[in-house]
Amino acid sequence: MTGRLQGGNDEKMPWQSYALIEKTPLTPRIQKFVFAAEDDESIDEAEFHFGPFPHVRVKFGPESKFTRAYSVVSGDMKRFELGVARDDNSRGGSVYLHDNLVVGDTLKAAKGHTSGKKWETDQLHASKHIFILGGIGVTAFLGEIRTLAKQCAQFEIHYAVRSLSDAVYLDQLPKPQTNLYAKSEGKRLRVGDIVPSLDDNGNLPPVIYCCGPAAMIEEARNLTRKLGYPQSQLHFEEFGGGAAGTGDPFEVEIKSTGKVLQVPAQKSLLQILNEAGFDIDSSCEAGNCGACTVDYCKGEVLHHGVALDDEQKQTSLLSCVSRGKGMITVDC
Repeated sequence: MTGRLQGGNDEKMPWQSYALIEKTPLTPRIQKFVFAAEDDESIDEAEFHFGPFPHVRVKFGPESKFTRAYSVVSGDMKRFELGVARDDNSRGGSVYLHDNLVVGDTLKAAKGHTSGKKWETDQLHASKHIFILGGIGVTAFLGEIRTLAKQCAQFEIHYAVRSLSDAVYLDQLPKPQTNLYAKSEGKRLRVGDIVPSLDDNGNLPPVIYCCGPAAMIEEARNLTRKLGYPQSQLHFEEFGGGAAGTGDPFEVEIKSTGKVLQVPAQKSLLQILNEAGFDIDSSCEAGNCGACTVDYCKGEVLHHGVALDDEQKQTSLLSCVSRGKGMITVDC
């Protein structure tokens, strides 16, 4: 068992109050938000710095109705920068930030959990680092790119955007290593041309990083699986978005009690379990971090997210994005 279905025993996320101190348009769809802690002395020293692939969870809007997770572009828990793309088809969080949040407004934020996988960025652990990025997905790995540049590691960046005007944070991407693909210019990023086959000489394979639209991630996932890349050399992240965790309705049975809960189309399994009194941990709510993992023992699961490998999916699911078909049983 994962120990996550324990109903109220998990430590609560340490939310802190932050003020918006800068809001700057970067493209027609993306804005830069810089937040500063209102009481930075209250931040635990152990929580001050971010690890690899940093993100924060934020609560905002009327009665804090929105809770979202965003990759951190730069900074620490005293002051950090986010790059947020406006999504008019989402549940309203990004639209609210773009249209309603102004400098001086406050919200609550908490440091996100990092992946449970031990991650090394030292160049000795890979022959090369290859980044496959789409749109706002560039924000997921800016910190990692800076780290690799300082280490003089071998890496290459492949960044796809709708048009050149949609490209953000180019000033933080080393030009010699960056390849830009703008759809409006007739340039298409082809994953099959980027990810190399593994050699038979015993050399460590490249590390593949991917964050972008679902189709891009699925193509990268399928190709690396076909080529035999080990999970230790892969790091994929998804956007999440307004439809994350939603889909056809299903039922979930709690093994320990036999109670059956209904999961409607517009709510995630994570939401239903928490509403039922189970304090399920969560962080990114996009299937990237694995914090919301629960065990299951019966039924057909429609797996989404990237935090679990194929073996883990045999007994576990990501409750923030995965769904059942018919009825499933969890916590066996």
